[in-house]
Amino acid sequence: MVDLASLTGQFFYFDSLESLPKEPLDANDLRPLNSRYDAQISVFGSKLQKKMEEAKIFMVGSGALGCEFLKNLALMGIACSDKGKLTVTDDDVIEKSNLSRQFLFRDWNIGQAKSTVAATAAAMINPRLNVEALQNRASAETENVFDDSFWENLTVVVNALDNVNARLYIDQRCLYFQKPLLESGTLGAKCNTQMVIPHLTENYGASRDPPEKQAPMCTVHSFPHNIDHCLTWARSEFEGLLEKTPTEVNAYLSSPTEYSAAMKNAGDAQARDTLERVIECLDKDKCEIFQDCITWARLKFEDYFADRVKQLTYTFPEDATTSTGAPFWSPPKRFPRPLQFSVDDPSHLHFVMAASILRAGTQIAVKRMEAGVLSNKALDEFQSEIHVLSKVRHRHLVSLLGYSIEGNERLLVYEFMTKGALSRHLFHWESLKLEPLSWATRLVIALDVARGVEYLHGLARESFIHRDLKSSNILLSDDFRAKVADFGLVKLAPGLGKSVATRLAGTFGYLAPEYAVMGRITTKSDVFSFGVVLMELLTGLTALDEKRPEETRYLAQWFTQIKSNKEKLMEAIDTTLSIKTDDSIVESISIVAELAGHCTARDPSHRPEMGYAVNVLVPLVEKWQPVKNETEGYAGINFDLPLPELLKGWREKEGTDLSLNSIDNSQGSLPSRPLGFADSFTSIDGR
Repeated sequence: MVDLASLTGQFFYFDSLESLPKEPLDANDLRPLNSRYDAQISVFGSKLQKKMEEAKIFMVGSGALGCEFLKNLALMGIACSDKGKLTVTDDDVIEKSNLSRQFLFRDWNIGQAKSTVAATAAAMINPRLNVEALQNRASAETENVFDDSFWENLTVVVNALDNVNARLYIDQRCLYFQKPLLESGTLGAKCNTQMVIPHLTENYGASRDPPEKQAPMCTVHSFPHNIDHCLTWARSEFEGLLEKTPTEVNAYLSSPTEYSAAMKNAGDAQARDTLERVIECLDKDKCEIFQDCITWARLKFEDYFADRVKQLTYTFPEDATTSTGAPFWSPPKRFPRPLQFSVDDPSHLHFVMAASILRAGTQIAVKRMEAGVLSNKALDEFQSEIHVLSKVRHRHLVSLLGYSIEGNERLLVYEFMTKGALSRHLFHWESLKLEPLSWATRLVIALDVARGVEYLHGLARESFIHRDLKSSNILLSDDFRAKVADFGLVKLAPGLGKSVATRLAGTFGYLAPEYAVMGRITTKSDVFSFGVVLMELLTGLTALDEKRPEETRYLAQWFTQIKSNKEKLMEAIDTTLSIKTDDSIVESISIVAELAGHCTARDPSHRPEMGYAVNVLVPLVEKWQPVKNETEGYAGINFDLPLPELLKGWREKEGTDLSLNSIDNSQGSLPSRPLGFADSFTSIDGR
């Protein structure tokens, strides 16, 4: 009867009558000897006890099963005489995850050889245990260590392995040398045991286990030697870092008292490890902004590919040998070398970018230039977008998180805006089964865009002209806050009162007259485009639609003609705004209509600066959607928004040759083929 009441509150009944001798033993054989084995002798006799003490045991593996076997062998007195010997071998080292199941190991043993630590612990249980610990893998490559003489001298072999191939090899050797084999295995809550006795039972290999679905974790973590091991390790780390730990953290945050009580009641090594991971996530590794996630990812790179390797090679140097003098780093083991992080290595940057995005739990949007398209224009736009967004950071400009150049493919990765483009909600809301935008929401969107463009024109370190401001390049977050996107056509703004000549690009319907006719632009060209966006917000009509009657085909031209007539203006307003039943919005609509007309004046000198538009819209927004002590939401520049470290490298190249031919075939700051490719991002109309 095994008393488990202290652990479970229940009893587990176990008997093994079949273990009793079939024939009665001599009473003298059962007489106590005043030794620690008297209870055992009273059942099995002193002759059997002596045989066990003089047994020569070969145990292969010293993990979870191995620790249990070593404890039991030591307590039973097996190999506990001068004639007996227990040889245990395991080529693995102890890692933190082992501590929850392999009870002979402690925190301070991490990084040490399993066999050595387990043997030392077993000898403390029974000092008479005659045990030798080896670090050789039992395989065809080590038959010079475990030679014929070794095998012929054995009494029994005990398997404590975690993979089928090793089991089959040991079974083959036992079959050849006619040695009994105790075979066991565990898998989660399942377990098995098999006693193989020559000429009496079938051998292990006579009935095959199903193929293993994955490599043993000890090999995966410390001595991977093929791609399957690497993939298994990566999945294990992914689940631990990004699935299990966040789940535990959320469980704690949702009910701290109950969670703490549950962990305290568990009271085991696994509960302690879980608590340590929760504390790390909430304190040591706390990530409040995306920059923190990048720092965390960079430290993870150092941990995985440098620190752990250095520790392993410190414990087992390249010239390390086993207790038999054989090289420790013999096939299939491969001596690892630590990686030195380099911003010039795309795979290093890919790891940091992917890990930081996953840590942030951030959805991303990816712009992709079609593979094979390498025109100068397309590459100019790709470089322009990186150039601009590595210099400007604003709450109402979409953030660039990274980029990638792989052969002919160019990728840009941005923060993901959940509600998509403004155009979806203005022109396609019915077909997409969306709710129409309220007037209050439209006002906030207009102000957000105005603030973003105002920053771009005059508040950033350098002034830029967007050149393609339109409703499809205005993206909305989950709470309908707007950010300006698509910076492929951006130009550096000229000095005050000057214009710059450039090729015609952008989208018809939004182009300022002076730009469309003469190809010259100033910041006032963006102001014109902003005015057209205001008209779209007011009317729910697209800037250009050839299916509309000729007089209304060009929204800017038609709206300018009717805005001064209040009756016609109100007829032109989007019917979803219900102005006939809500007189309170008519005044603000009139003000926005006047601002739209002002912004789309034919003469660019008559158009206001974007700061003027901001000043007009702020009181309207505050009237319709009070800020409620969230002034920072309307504060314009957010100097706390960090520039991703991986984009700083682009800045550092400023002043060097950035010609199209100078771009490396492989560089970047994100995984080269993330999911969710966007369409080609040429900014010419009709894309």
